Amino acid sequence: MKLMVNCNCVLAWIKGNTNDDSSMKQRVKLGYNGKFTNHIMGYEKKGLEHYTRFAKALLKKINIENQKVLDVGCGSGILSFLLLEKSAKKVVAGDFSNRMLRWAKAKYIKQGYGNSNRIQFLCFDAESLPFNNENFDIVVSGLVMGIVPNQEKMIAEMVRVARGGVYCSINTWSQTLLRGL
Repeated sequence: MKLMVNCNCVLAWIKGNTNDDSSMKQRVKLGYNGKFTNHIMGYEKKGLEHYTRFAKALLKKINIENQKVLDVGCGSGILSFLLLEKSAKKVVAGDFSNRMLRWAKAKYIKQGYGNSNRIQFLCFDAESLPFNNENFDIVVSGLVMGIVPNQEKMIAEMVRVARGGVYCSINTWSQTLLRGL
């Protein structure tokens, strides 16, 4: 698992540094939609504990209560659901993989949230967020940075949509986080 994650990050970095951003984005999107392998179906079965640990670390010192929060690269919704548990007023969970968004929506219903309007699922690109300036109290992103070709653009977009003086919190892979995989 550790080797796979490291190889994926290296390949993403190489692709991103060839300035072929659209090719990299398309390949990552196809991968998360299951084009190359069906291993994506084991996404949470193999990694739920680790992803949850990373998500909790990301939110550890942030007061989420009654805040409008954007989750950039929500995947299957692990971080988004923790935001709801920490009493976020509204969560906008976005990803560029429709398969991951469908998965997150299905989990949302299965976990008993029903028809609550506390969460909204949207398909979007992290480098071009479809929101007005200063639209969110808090903006978070968990473990997405390594597969985004233009990381500076992603960060600039997250800062742009966050209200001045509020949190933008990003969690990415590191040696410390990879220990135990």
